[in-house]
Amino acid sequence: MVFKRIAIAVAVCCGVISSTAVVATTPQNDLVLTGSPLEDDLRRIQTEYSSIYPLTDAVLSSTSSPATRREALVELGDIFFYGNNTVAASVNGTLALSFFEKAAELGDPRAQFHLGVAYSYGFWGFQRDEAMAMTQYYFSSLGQHMGAVMALGHRHLLGIHAPKNCESAVRYYEVAANKAMELREANLSQPAIYDLPYRRLKNVHETQHKKNIPSDSAIVDYYQFSADKGDPEATINLATLHFYGARGLSQDVIRAAELFQKAYDLGASGSAYNLGHLYNHGIGVKQDNATAFKYLQEASEEGNMAAQNELAYMYLHGKGTTRNHEKALSLFKAAAKQGSTEAFYNLGVLHLQGAGSVKSRDPEYEVAHGYFQVAAHQGHTLSSHKLAHMSLHGIGTSRSCKNAVDSFKHVAERGEWDRMMARAFKDFKNQDYEAAFMKYAVMAQQGYEVAQHNAAYLLDYGFLTSLIPSAVVVSSSLSSDEMTHGAIQLYKLAAIQGNVDANLKIGDFYYYGRGDHAVDYAKASAHYSLASKRANAQAMFNLGLMYEHGVGVQQDFHLAKRFFDKAIEAHSDARVPATLALWKLKTHMWVVSWKRWWDELVGNVPPSTPATMSPPEPEVDDSDAGFGDAFASRVASLLTKWFSLDGSEGDDTVETVEPMAEPRVGTGSDIAWASGVSDFVFSDDFLILVLALALGAVLYIRSERQNRLDAEAREPLQAPAQ
Repeated sequence: MVFKRIAIAVAVCCGVISSTAVVATTPQNDLVLTGSPLEDDLRRIQTEYSSIYPLTDAVLSSTSSPATRREALVELGDIFFYGNNTVAASVNGTLALSFFEKAAELGDPRAQFHLGVAYSYGFWGFQRDEAMAMTQYYFSSLGQHMGAVMALGHRHLLGIHAPKNCESAVRYYEVAANKAMELREANLSQPAIYDLPYRRLKNVHETQHKKNIPSDSAIVDYYQFSADKGDPEATINLATLHFYGARGLSQDVIRAAELFQKAYDLGASGSAYNLGHLYNHGIGVKQDNATAFKYLQEASEEGNMAAQNELAYMYLHGKGTTRNHEKALSLFKAAAKQGSTEAFYNLGVLHLQGAGSVKSRDPEYEVAHGYFQVAAHQGHTLSSHKLAHMSLHGIGTSRSCKNAVDSFKHVAERGEWDRMMARAFKDFKNQDYEAAFMKYAVMAQQGYEVAQHNAAYLLDYGFLTSLIPSAVVVSSSLSSDEMTHGAIQLYKLAAIQGNVDANLKIGDFYYYGRGDHAVDYAKASAHYSLASKRANAQAMFNLGLMYEHGVGVQQDFHLAKRFFDKAIEAHSDARVPATLALWKLKTHMWVVSWKRWWDELVGNVPPSTPATMSPPEPEVDDSDAGFGDAFASRVASLLTKWFSLDGSEGDDTVETVEPMAEPRVGTGSDIAWASGVSDFVFSDDFLILVLALALGAVLYIRSERQNRLDAEAREPLQAPAQ
């Protein structure tokens, strides 16, 4: 069995397995359930969830075809893997994977993809096995499952359990990107919101207490109330919500068309374009080129850039008017001047086709590339797709696999499957944290950096530690070790893609020795340095402490001060802790200077001086001098050195400065500052305690003073003594 698995893995890496190999290992009609634990689970589900009885019956029935069984198993797997509010089914990854495993035996690509996810994490009853994960992803990709295609592209791009190869990665991402654009073009008549930004759970969770954000229902109620009162702007906003099916409303394009018409009658700005767009594409109304042209022309004359772009398209193709190439170009350019990314894209396409000028019919690839670049930099996905192909084939620019794969990856991640990111965030808002995690975990395997960090955040911050065991079969909760290992794995994936917070967290894992990581201060400082280069205040603060104490790095008070100062500049929340740290640093510097002065005064000088320290003072022959003169001379010399150290403390005009204390690399217990009782007296905890007591004393004195003033203010109101 092991040899067979190795052989398959080698074949996957070499790309020699044909599509027939997916079904060659297991007979498609040989699915035995009688007496198996899965049969017992299915019968319990039939009792627990009557609404999914047809699915369980399709699997259990001996008369069902392999295709019917396979589809039912996959649907059952989806229900229990992601959760389903319609049938009130809670998440149970272990149960879901048992369904996917059986469906994979019948050659289902979606089931094979989910098995790959399970093997990659080592969750839900599976042992972590990256070779098997790669094998399952490969089989799934042969069935055109885009999640598996993207997972393979992601792994080859970054060298994650696969050879790092740009040429291999770009082919996978090209397939996914082409499919994403194909589906988008096919659904033009169905309104959909694309390219929405992904929400980072850490940012949302940390700032939600600072904002009073109204609920979706409150927003809809407000717009409805205002629209009923005849507010044109509220009417057009309500129409937009119905058009896209946003803020908890079901998509209703007919109702949206009615509201857009009402807004137009009320004189709402932009309503003419909306009506023109509806009539042009036949959305919620009967398609009518003439009516569309009328509304779009009106909006275009008002300076609406979207209307100018769409009207130009009608002139270009003679829809609702006679074909006029020159007029179309003029309108495209007018819209582009206002910043329309669609207009930039259309101009790029025209130049690519040799139709970008009325005088020339030759393709202008460099000009087209420039237009696509402008639009792509503003987030236009179709332009990114064009740029990817041009970079891959060296059209209008030099060939660049890196540029091509980056663009293809961006486009692929904007396919319609990215809506799972929105559903995951909705689960998080509804406090269904396990359902959110399952979705983010799947998207993380496809290379979504935000999903990788969000899934790690849910594991790392304890959102899954208090899950109620599922009412069906066994609990799908993860053990504490599984959560820690999973969080580390996901943070590393996000860090590879440049996530600053992930680098910070990995640094913490090395610093404290969490999970499988032994304490390694050097690696911790390396990850903190990566995060600090992206202006992360916490990483800068951590580096300041490490340089102050010489933990994992050479002790350097000036660099410590610089990092504390940078932390204050990077984020306002760092001001208080970094300021306290600077006070402690100054005290630390004074203690080290005093100790060195005292040691030299009494003659307790270390036998050798590191090369990085300032050179020693020239020796003075004072053998003929009296003891008092020699002692006084030594005191004067040391006092001069002591005060000169303090005078240079604030000089941070150069990147590398002479350290004020003996440089050393710490090992945790080996903290480089004054020995003996000063280890406690000037420790972080002690100094913070002193500062807290001082603050308490100040508050107490101010309180007593205020009480005394209040008492004095009340004295004139008291009756005179008898």
